[in-house]
Amino acid sequence: MLKLTLQAQQLLILDSNAIRINAKIEGVNLNTAFRFKSSTTNGVYIFPLTGTYKIRLQALGFEPYTGTVTFTNTQEVIIIKLMKSDFVLDDIVVTAQIGSKTAKNSVIPVRIIDGKKIGLMGAQNLRDVLTNETGIRISQDNILGSSISMQGISGENVKILIDGVPVIGRQNGNIDLSQIDMNNIERIEIIEGPMSVNYGTNALGGVINIITKKGLATNAISFKTYYESIGTFNTGININTHWKKLGIQASASRNFFDGWSATDRYEPLPVKHLADTNRYKTWKPKEQYGAGISFSYRLKYWDLKYKFNYFNEDILNRGRPRSPYYEDAFDDTYKTSRLDQVFQASYSKKARSSFNAQLAYNYYQRVKNTYYINLTNLEKELTPVLEDQDTTRF
Repeated sequence: MLKLTLQAQQLLILDSNAIRINAKIEGVNLNTAFRFKSSTTNGVYIFPLTGTYKIRLQALGFEPYTGTVTFTNTQEVIIIKLMKSDFVLDDIVVTAQIGSKTAKNSVIPVRIIDGKKIGLMGAQNLRDVLTNETGIRISQDNILGSSISMQGISGENVKILIDGVPVIGRQNGNIDLSQIDMNNIERIEIIEGPMSVNYGTNALGGVINIITKKGLATNAISFKTYYESIGTFNTGININTHWKKLGIQASASRNFFDGWSATDRYEPLPVKHLADTNRYKTWKPKEQYGAGISFSYRLKYWDLKYKFNYFNEDILNRGRPRSPYYEDAFDDTYKTSRLDQVFQASYSKKARSSFNAQLAYNYYQRVKNTYYINLTNLEKELTPVLEDQDTTRF
């Protein structure tokens, strides 16, 4: 134990990294027989009287502490550091349940892919995560992206949720899985089989619920980057901070793919072939940007959270130069925008009663344009054919 001089009789609870942790505390004043049972606030408990106390501390993830502390004046602070304990908790699932339950006690079998597994497989989006899952088949369109089938059922019959909110923007009945980034994901819960009673007619094949990370009671910054020699460059950053009962979490990411063809020569860095026959790619170049911010606030018996996410994707389908002079070509561009806002409120006063509410707004737009490109000066203009231009909104 280490003693510091401050304006209070305080007990300060820290972990091995000197970060404050909240703990349950109970004890007795050995001089007056005064007993108490309470919890720390931001890692601090204030004692009302001087004297010697026998105390016991308990915090989730740490070894219990039992010992004595003595305050001889009203300007003392005693620091106690708790040691972490290694133990395994049962997975808690929320999909298709009335309240959270452990996976083994869930009425419906739920498969869980946790954040650790996602990190170990180097998955960048939902397509990468689900590629090797049993009972799930992923198909790929070079322009429309990835689609999924569960137990042989696909399209409109597979429900995809993020924190319980349906993902919108289906093209030909499918959600593009490569548009769902794994930068800020805690775990994924999967239910195979009919779930239409709970989620509606488009959950006949199954449900995939993506759970995002919750705000931490600490200040933290994490950064990750990913590179592949075929022309993939991905980066992501997460920032977590808090002020009193307000938690703030922000994230941003950029995913870039340079395109690929079997005839491409090795290039460690992207090289744009704007006017030669190498401009055409079998796998189309793609660039994605994502950003999000969330605010969480604890107000007595209420937990309030607001979340805002934005996503932008550009896909470029460069056409082959047209014979006989190879001086022009037709290019297609596909621009996708997603905007998601969610407000969540939960109230819990007693163990057997609770209230949950969720309000969400989602916006999706995909614009497809076709351009005539002059390869001698790289000037471009929209083609006059009406069918070449298309806009889809949800």
